[in-house]
Amino acid sequence: MAALIKRNVVFDPNSVPGNPAVEIQIQTSPDGTIVGTPRITKSSGNPTWDDAAVRAVQRAEVMPRDTDGRVPSPFPIIVMRPKDF
Repeated sequence: MAALIKRNVVFDPNSVPGNPAVEIQIQTSPDGTIVGTPRITKSSGNPTWDDAAVRAVQRAEVMPRDTDGRVPSPFPIIVMRPKDF
């Protein structure tokens, strides 16, 4: 999943001090398609990074299936840090 989202991140990690985490919650359909708008459950404190992270998740469009072929429901909170991407 990280690689799927990573390729969609458009953000300069050097533009933010530290490595603040943003937590994002998504809803998915049974096939993994993201339904609705991802929701920030905990801000990083940097609105620019928060917005970039949400856009990266939205661009992914479909979350990968688990090892058993299903998409977890509810989908786990996604934690993103700019310098991890």
